Formats: sequence, structure tokens, C-alpha cells
Amino acid sequence: MRVLYAGNIGDGQGLHLVVPELAERLQGRAIFQIIGDGRLAEVLRNAITRRQLNNVELLAPLPRNEIKVLYESADVLFLHLNDIEAFKRVLPSKLFEYAASGKPIWAGVAGFCADFIRREVPNAVVFPPCDSVSAIEVFKQLSLVNVNRGQFVARYARENIMREMAGEILSLSQTA
Repeated sequence: MRVLYAGNIGDGQGLHLVVPELAERLQGRAIFQIIGDGRLAEVLRNAITRRQLNNVELLAPLPRNEIKVLYESADVLFLHLNDIEAFKRVLPSKLFEYAASGKPIWAGVAGFCADFIRREVPNAVVFPPCDSVSAIEVFKQLSLVNVNRGQFVARYARENIMREMAGEILSLSQTA
């Protein structure tokens, strides 16, 4: 089974705090493919080397069209935000990209993002950031099939969100 993460590898994502342990626990059952770069890419690489993990592939950033091909070949898409208070109030744009793919999503997030995923994204599981024990538990709940998230995509298409925001701004300006 191929678990894919594509994006920044930094403090905000905290991959170095969770991926090595997850890969170790899923040795022989999952291959982690991490695409990207960032301030902590070397820290992640060293943690993988130190644990002698052979089920983690670190790939340099790729053009969007190549990443799309890798999304299609992945079994599960992985998302993680570090356990930082400010991240309890954010919704990463990567989530919308992942959701549009129809692939199962395995997300280590908290707060608003966790609630949003549970409510809006079918075939996605959430675990507390940096909690590999919970991550493994919810991983077992994922259905490894693609799902149609057409309603999600239509509802959260950039054009629709912009139209709604414009309507809200207009209504605010009319009441002022």
C-alpha cells in the first residue's frame, strides 16, 4: 500500500515527528512516499536513516502534472499539521486538493480542520497531530477505495467560495 504526502517539509507540518514512527509501525504493510522539500527535510531524512527504514521514499519537489500522476497511483493521501495552537484554526489548501482526488485521506490535524474533515470529507480519517498510536488506530478504519466527492468539489470550488464572499461583502457594505 502506498501512502503519499506532497508538500512542504517544515515546522508547520511536523512530518519528522510522526512519519518515522508510522513507517516503522507499518513496515511491510505500507510504503510512504514523501514529495517535497523544506527546512526540516534533512531532519526527516536523518530520522528515517537512523531507524533504518526502507519503506519511506523522499522525493524532491515535482511539477504539478507529475504529482498528479503520483496522486493517482497512491492508495492513501497523508496530511499532517504540527501540534501548534495556531493550526487549530486553519484549513490547509492541500486538503481541498486531496479531497478532489477521491482518494482516502489520513490526516493528523486538530481543531477546525479536524471537525471540517469529519463533517465534510467522506472516506477520510483524523488523528491528533503527532500521535502515532491514534494514527494507526484510525488508519485501520480507512476504506481503500476511491470515493466520489463531486458534491464536495462543487460546494468548495474556488469560484463558488469567491461568489459567496463577494455576496457577504456586498451585504455588509449595504448595511453600513
